[in-house]
Amino acid sequence: MKPLSLTLKSLIPSTKFEGARDCAIEFRSFSKNAGFTGTRCAFTVVPNTLKGKAADGSEIELWPLWNRRQATKFNGVSYIVQRGAEAVYSADGQSQTQALIRFYLENAQIIRDQLTKAGLQVYGGVNAPYVWVQTPQGLSSWEFFDQLLQKNYVVGTPGSGFGAAGEGYFRISAFNSRANVEEAMRRLTSNL
Repeated sequence: MKPLSLTLKSLIPSTKFEGARDCAIEFRSFSKNAGFTGTRCAFTVVPNTLKGKAADGSEIELWPLWNRRQATKFNGVSYIVQRGAEAVYSADGQSQTQALIRFYLENAQIIRDQLTKAGLQVYGGVNAPYVWVQTPQGLSSWEFFDQLLQKNYVVGTPGSGFGAAGEGYFRISAFNSRANVEEAMRRLTSNL
């Protein structure tokens, strides 16, 4: 693989926004857009100039605290995963990432369309790979999970797992093959 000439500065939005270095901590994960779920590849930028307040009200520098936490808890991302993350920024990587995003958004559209046709109240899935369904017939999110699992053999995420405001909703992911999405929708819509 040909090395990329990237600098961390070229990837960090705070270099583009006036004053961000004094108030922003930036997070970047490769999980969703590059399909890196499970590899734990991400980075966090804590500017050297960023300050916070201690419990006693005194001002403290945050970067040394973050650096100590990271150095103590983590050995870092493996070399092969780092090279994969690097490849995401290549021309081919960007092209492949955009194709993957389009594919998952098409899956989300299939899910949205099928669940809407089945009479369910559907949210999301337009510019995101997750489709939210309001649970029917007053079922709790866990009752709906159990119903889908037992009757349809389809798995999703009960909304209550996201906190109290998620109760009464159910999340379905578009992160799957087209065949699996189509089969899940066939099962779900034929046996609600």
